[in-house]
Amino acid sequence: FSDSTKTSQSTTDTIACTPNDIYINVPAGIPIIPSALNNFTTHQWSMVDGQDGVYVNNTSDTSENPHFIFASCGEHIVSLTVTDSLGCDSTYTDTVIVYELPYPNFSTDAVCEGNPTCVSDLSDFDTTSNCFGHAISTWEWKIFDLNDSLVYSNLDSSSIDFCDTLNTNCDSNTISFDYNVMLTLTDTYGCVDSTEKTTTIYCQPIADFDSSGVCFNSPDGATKFFDNTSAPKNGMNWKWNMGDNGLGSYINNTDSNSIEPVYTFADTGTFNITL
Repeated sequence: FSDSTKTSQSTTDTIACTPNDIYINVPAGIPIIPSALNNFTTHQWSMVDGQDGVYVNNTSDTSENPHFIFASCGEHIVSLTVTDSLGCDSTYTDTVIVYELPYPNFSTDAVCEGNPTCVSDLSDFDTTSNCFGHAISTWEWKIFDLNDSLVYSNLDSSSIDFCDTLNTNCDSNTISFDYNVMLTLTDTYGCVDSTEKTTTIYCQPIADFDSSGVCFNSPDGATKFFDNTSAPKNGMNWKWNMGDNGLGSYINNTDSNSIEPVYTFADTGTFNITL
């Protein structure tokens, strides 16, 4: 709010009389300065802090030019009472319209490495009655990695759904990467709002293991420890198929879901093992 209060200039009022007019000299207004007669308060705004909203930037309801954030959109009746150093006051009342912000919203799902990340715009405007929302004019999309590096950016004048393949640096110890998707909306009156959501890229696992052979030692069969060299190993589920129609057996408290099973084959031969 910008206060434009000023004191009156000196004037002369004329009362028409016969035979002679009467002239009255009206002095100028008293300076608007704090004094004991105005309780050292020259300006009093009607907005109640914590109820109608909040004063910011070190201002209050007695500041000359306060900064105030209203708690709701719509019409707000605001009054300013100014009191001079003699205690004389004057009140000015006007209506302030607070426009509704646009409502940014979108959906996005986690995907596996190498697949495109798709974003669907669900934004809206004028969602609250009597709040004077206006049509959206621009959609600004940005995607950041966890180092806050910008990896995607687009500014459009209409609602769009888009897909983009995000590059990841997956290694043997990494399960996934998170990216922050930000949407900023601007409406035709210049009101701006934004929202941010996290989407996840899961690293594609690479299944691999040591397939070297073992000797058959009758009658105990052939026991092999399977060295799992897959990447990544963290967060993975495992399913082994030894290719022998279940004739052999898992030992040492391992089974087909173990990360590195120990298996005894019941016979010699070549087996197609699947992980």
